[in-house]
Amino acid sequence: MRIMPLSLLAASVFLASCATTPRMSESDELALYMSHSEPVQKVTYREPIGWDDVGDSHVLLTIKPTEGWLLRLVPDCLDWSGSGPALTVSNIAGVVTSGFDSVTRVGPGTQIGCRIQEIRVVDLGAVRDARNAQSGT
Repeated sequence: MRIMPLSLLAASVFLASCATTPRMSESDELALYMSHSEPVQKVTYREPIGWDDVGDSHVLLTIKPTEGWLLRLVPDCLDWSGSGPALTVSNIAGVVTSGFDSVTRVGPGTQIGCRIQEIRVVDLGAVRDARNAQSGT
């Protein structure tokens, strides 16, 4: 009789639970971010550690594990279907300003800059807590 190592068993259980957890709709995800954020005119630029598209006109930049920036862009500007693995954010002297700066998808083909219409600082810790409360964990 073979005994499965504990780490392999734990990984299997974790992956199975992920596979059965439904992903939020884009509109629900956007509403969650909006409810745990505050609009600001500008932010001091810091290199994001990750990003995620949220619908056709929003992108969430993860700045640190507990903070993100939800950027509302010109609608339908970025073609997510052909997106490359990276985005760049313009800034002047280390400051990103809504209505002035832009987000550019970096990848093969043409690079399109999309103007930032709104910046919201998101409390990602509160978002995580709200997701956990919704899923009952």
